[in-house]
Amino acid sequence: GGDGNYTYERFGMTGSPSPATCAGQPSLACRNFTTSYGTTGTKSGNVRIRSAGLTPYETACSNSVTISGKIISFEGKPPVIFSGGTATLSWTTSGYLPGQCIITNNRGLPNITANPPASGSSPTTVLTATTIYRITCDDGTGPEWRDATIIVGSPPTIKEVPPQ
Repeated sequence: GGDGNYTYERFGMTGSPSPATCAGQPSLACRNFTTSYGTTGTKSGNVRIRSAGLTPYETACSNSVTISGKIISFEGKPPVIFSGGTATLSWTTSGYLPGQCIITNNRGLPNITANPPASGSSPTTVLTATTIYRITCDDGTGPEWRDATIIVGSPPTIKEVPPQ
């Protein structure tokens, strides 16, 4: 139905420009919406459409996209250890300078400065409980982070059975 006078609008997105509108029938001019993002993460958005004779808008489609940042990788190896053990945290980033990346955790253990930020590794302290480490980098344009979890388990109990 409708009267042929349609308006398309992209909404629910954090990019720029927002909202973007395009009036008219589906055409090459109205088929694409370009958005710039200032932050990383998963972004979602919708395109809605309405005829001049219809209110409110009807959702035409929904989409999500993941925008990757300058932290290329961050992991702990091994990812599972026994209580009293350690793991090694390693990272790779692109475009950060010394002092712009720090590794924190959810257990109040000492922070680790990720120097050099481009690529490196550091052992954890002795761990007695599962710990989530987070590398956070900020070059002045806003922070970016990734998490790595080291799962700490109890060693198996070995019970000797005397021969009979």
